[in-house]
Amino acid sequence: MSLVRHVFLILIALISLPLAHSQQEQKLPAQITLSASTAEGAARTGATFTVQVAATAPNSGTVSLVPTGSVSFMNGEQSIGAAFLDSHGRASLSVAALPAGDQKITAVYEGDDNFRAVSSAAAAVHAEANGVPSFTLSTSNSTLSVTAGQDVSTVITATPAFGFNQAVSLSCSGVPYANTTCVFSPAQVTPGAATAANPNGIPAISTLSILTTAYGGGELREPGFRRPGIHGNDDTVYAIAAPGILALAGLGLTRRRWLHGKARGAAKLLSIALLLAASGIGLSSCSQRYHYFARPPEGNPGTPAGTYTVVVSGITGNGSSLSTSSVPLTLKVTI
Repeated sequence: MSLVRHVFLILIALISLPLAHSQQEQKLPAQITLSASTAEGAARTGATFTVQVAATAPNSGTVSLVPTGSVSFMNGEQSIGAAFLDSHGRASLSVAALPAGDQKITAVYEGDDNFRAVSSAAAAVHAEANGVPSFTLSTSNSTLSVTAGQDVSTVITATPAFGFNQAVSLSCSGVPYANTTCVFSPAQVTPGAATAANPNGIPAISTLSILTTAYGGGELREPGFRRPGIHGNDDTVYAIAAPGILALAGLGLTRRRWLHGKARGAAKLLSIALLLAASGIGLSSCSQRYHYFARPPEGNPGTPAGTYTVVVSGITGNGSSLSTSSVPLTLKVTI
């Protein structure tokens, strides 16, 4: 039973092929003409494309057939739009901005029940960019909130204008100076070249991550800050004064002439001990080890809480011109 069914399906398929081919052959041939008119816009050249689809020869019979359906307009392999034929077989499409340079536009008629599909010859159109190539920056989130010790991210988009397609280097300013870092991924973006769908160019994106640090003890100090007092500039005074006093005392004992006998010998030994102590204190006061124990490393104050205006900037240059753009965002840090 199964074999009979398969043979039956194969016979149906073989019979259908010539029928389909016969139906295609029965369709009438059509011809299509394409014309283009251009107009200079504020940013780029615009154009209007008009097609006429008609039968290649007069229709037989008493009723004259007119092609129906739709026409697609192609710029190379990319569609720039489509339009339906009217009752006279005409259709038009207006494009506000074409990619800069020489474009070759074709019209493709899809066919209908009576007419075959057909494509037009290419219409050459030259488009100009009526402006200076540039770019603008934007952010997906203009307000960022983060707890100190965590990270927060936003997407930065470089949108080109007038066909801009140079590399843009990104940076940021305005973050808290203490233990806070901006990281772009990638740090340099390049918008894509103009296309029919994006006549100004294709935007490029980068992810900005702001890295903060949690509080780890200590206090916030400006770079180079030194606390006055015993751990400040007085360290140098003590490092000089203490050894000096001991050295003078040792020299004074060696010059005591009124001491005799065992007392004089004891005085000499004491004076030598004082001089050695003075030398040892002087050397240790100047050593890094002494400085470390006298002034241990300060604690990590972390990213301070507050609201900050962070400015993301982009810059590019080709040796003869320089383009810049920036976008502000608000950073709120809590502890």
